[in-house]
Amino acid sequence: MARDKTTTKAPDGRSRVCARCRYFRNDVASLEQAMPGIYSLSSPRGSTRGDDGICVRHDRYLSAHATCQAFAPAGEA
Repeated sequence: MARDKTTTKAPDGRSRVCARCRYFRNDVASLEQAMPGIYSLSSPRGSTRGDDGICVRHDRYLSAHATCQAFAPAGEA
């Protein structure tokens, strides 16, 4: 997913990165549900994965530092 260079800040001034988006899931249970068996290859808390996760809106595995036009701050309905 390409970074959106035009919308890098939310109204509160914080970065509009996936890690702060309501559609982003990077907890162990969500990743295992999205990709069954993935942790048979390595530790679910391994350094290779870092903060990567799943965007449930786009159904993509991506970096917590990615961003897109569909950003919606976590905690908002």
